[in-house]
Amino acid sequence: MRLRLLTWNIHKGIGGLDRRYRPERIVAVLAHYAPDLVLLQEVDEGARRSGHDRQAEMLAQALGLPHWAFFPNVRVRGGGSYGNAVLSRHPIAAARNLD
Repeated sequence: MRLRLLTWNIHKGIGGLDRRYRPERIVAVLAHYAPDLVLLQEVDEGARRSGHDRQAEMLAQALGLPHWAFFPNVRVRGGGSYGNAVLSRHPIAAARNLD
């Protein structure tokens, strides 16, 4: 079986030359490569800077990757957290975060 793996530090979805929060840019790039498994770093959940989005779930749904796991590592001042996420086309049998 062939497996296309992609890893990316998305910097909370804030980037580009304009330094704006634009998750659709991330979706477009990831969709272009049609990955089976995506490993993401600096993924926000519930933070004001990213519209209180649950980015792991939002990106998984937008990409049609039905299986995902999110591991918050850092609390964000003002609420929310960020950490690492795994998005997968295939079931995730087990997931755990190791510091």
